[in-house]
Amino acid sequence: MISTVLNGVNILGSKLIHLSLLIIFTLGYSLPVFAGWSESVRLTYRGHEISPQIVARNDTVHVVWHWGDNYTSYMRSADGGVTWDSLINLSEEGHYTSYPDLSIGDNGLLITWQNRDIFYTIGYSKSENGTTWSSPEYLYTDIFNDVYKPASAVKGDTIFITNFSLEDDSTGMNPLRFFSSYDYGETWNDEVTICYPHSTQQEFLLNYCNGVLMAVKSGYVDSLHAGYHIVGFRSEDTGQTWSDMIWISPEDELLSQAPCLACNEETGKIAVGYTDHRYQQHAFHGDIFISISDDGGQTWPNEVQASYDHTGWLPHIDFIGDTLLAIWSDMKFIDEGDHEVFFNRSNDLGITWEGESRLTNALGDSYDPWLTYSSGKIHVVWWDHANEPGHDLYYKVHTPDSTFIYEEHINIPETIDLTTHPNPFNSSLTININSHQPGSVQIFDLLGRMINEFEYSKGANLINWDARDRTGNRISSGVFFIKTKGGDARVIREIIHLR
Repeated sequence: MISTVLNGVNILGSKLIHLSLLIIFTLGYSLPVFAGWSESVRLTYRGHEISPQIVARNDTVHVVWHWGDNYTSYMRSADGGVTWDSLINLSEEGHYTSYPDLSIGDNGLLITWQNRDIFYTIGYSKSENGTTWSSPEYLYTDIFNDVYKPASAVKGDTIFITNFSLEDDSTGMNPLRFFSSYDYGETWNDEVTICYPHSTQQEFLLNYCNGVLMAVKSGYVDSLHAGYHIVGFRSEDTGQTWSDMIWISPEDELLSQAPCLACNEETGKIAVGYTDHRYQQHAFHGDIFISISDDGGQTWPNEVQASYDHTGWLPHIDFIGDTLLAIWSDMKFIDEGDHEVFFNRSNDLGITWEGESRLTNALGDSYDPWLTYSSGKIHVVWWDHANEPGHDLYYKVHTPDSTFIYEEHINIPETIDLTTHPNPFNSSLTININSHQPGSVQIFDLLGRMINEFEYSKGANLINWDARDRTGNRISSGVFFIKTKGGDARVIREIIHLR
C-alpha cells in the first residue's frame, strides 16, 4: 500500500481553495532504487573535484577529472572497480586546467585538457595502460587567449582534436578548428576549419565511429534560431574535409543543450544525448532525449526519450547492440536535498525503457555523472557534495544479474512511464506513455467516477485529451486522477483542470 497526499481544488469565483485529501491506492509500481548496483565508493578526499569522465576496457577502469583550477588528475582500477590506485596529477603545477577529455585506443590512453599558463593552450598526456604517463605536451603555445574547450578522439596511431578559437582568423570570425597527428602526437598536421560558429559555444564533442569522424556542438546556431541547439559535422576522410551543418536536436525555438556522444563500432550507429526543454521552460532542467543515426551521422530520424519528469540535466549515454544506457543528474527530489543521479536502460534502442533507477541519496548535490560499459559491467562516476567542504568523486558499478543479458533481446519486467503536460491545464492535456504492454488510461474525478478512457498500444504513445468526458461535455475545474489499466504495473497521476 502506498499513501499519497494530494491537493483537492474547489473553484469559488476566481479563487482556489486547496484541501488536503488522503487517498490510498494499491499499486504495482515503484521507483527502483539502487537495484543491482554496488555501494557508492568515495575515490577522492581533496574537495573541489569536478568534470569527471570514465572509460573501461575489460576489468581496467580509468577516470579523469580536474581539481579546481589546479590539476588534471587521473585514477585507475585494474580489478573492475574493487580497488583503486593512488591518483596522479597529469598537468604541471602552476598551470590552470579545465575541460579534460579521455580517449582510449589501440595504443593506450590519451588525455587532453585546456591549459592556461601565459596563453590558453591544449595540454595532452599519453599512457599505455595508465600506470605511467608521458610528460605534458602543449599545442598552440604562442597564441594568446586562443584555445577553448578542446575535444579529442583516437584511432590507431592517429589523434584527432577539435577546439573553438577565441581569436579571429583571416576572415574576421572565430573558427571551430580541427587538427590531427598520424604518429600519435609526434608531429601535427595543418589545422582545418570545420565551421564558423554563430557565437561562443557550450560544448564540443568528437568521436571516431566506423570510419566516420563526428563532431558535435551545442550553442546558438544562427540569427534565425533562438536558443541553444545540438548540431553536428561529419568527415569521411579523417578530418580533411567536413560536411555542412547537420541538425541533431529539433529545429525549433526551445533549448537543447548539454550533449553527450556515443558510438557503436559494431553497427556504425551514432547516438547523441541531450537535455531538451520542450516540456519545461526553466533553464538548465528538462527531459533527457537521445537521437540515433543509422547512416554514420548523415541523418538523425530516431529520437527517443529517457526521462519524463522535466527535471533532468547533464546526461551521458553508452550503448551496446540495441541496448541504450542513459544516466543524468535529476532534481525531482529537490525537497530531500539537491540533484541525485538517475539511470535508465532500454533493450530496443529507446522504444521501451526499463524504468528510472535512483543511484544516489546524498545530503548535497550528486552531479555530472558519466558511465561506461565493458565486459558486462556498467561503471559510473560523478562528483558529490556528500562531504564538506567541497565535493569529491564517487563511483558505482553494476554487474549482470540472472534477469538481464546485455547485447540480447529478452523479456524484462513490465514498467510504465507516464507524464502529463501542462499541469495545471486549461483547454487540453498531453499524456505521454511508454509501456511494455498495451492497456488503457482512465481519468477519474475526486468522487472516483471514471469520466473518460483512452486505449494505448505497446511502446511510445501520445494522447491529447480535450478536457471532455465520454459524452463530449467539458469538465469542470478541479482535481482529477489519471490511472493506467493493463498488465501488472499501475501508475496514478494527479492533474488539475482550470477553466
